[in-house]
Amino acid sequence: MNELPESNPLRDRLLIPTNWSEALAALQGHKQSGITWEYTGNHDVKPLAELLGGSEPIPQFVRKKLSLLLMPHEDYKGGKLIYKKPAPREIERRARNRKVIDAKRYIYELRNKREPKMKFDAAVEEAAKNFKMSPSWARNLKPLTYEALCHV
Repeated sequence: MNELPESNPLRDRLLIPTNWSEALAALQGHKQSGITWEYTGNHDVKPLAELLGGSEPIPQFVRKKLSLLLMPHEDYKGGKLIYKKPAPREIERRARNRKVIDAKRYIYELRNKREPKMKFDAAVEEAAKNFKMSPSWARNLKPLTYEALCHV
């Protein structure tokens, strides 16, 4: 009768350090209330990500649980960790924003560093040509100050 003891999530969580236990529970959507864990539905990855990024060794139970969440066996009924690729529209939006920021920087550099006396309209025309924007769209870009460029 050498059977393995039945898995008990509460007991297993109590056997690992508290910070790892709470981080793993937060990932799975649980929160400790008294001596029990209750499901809140709020899956928070930040605590576990901070611990994994630190210099502390990872407990064996956490490794096993993460491997189960990443690659569950066929009859596993619990939650799973998956990588969700950003939607194509989000990727396009980020690229468009990057292009606008680069055009604003270019206009600033033209007007203030390369050719200090260049007029705004001339800088906009050149930026529109370099970044393949319509001149009217480029003209709507608000000229930035140096401080605003540094924080973008």
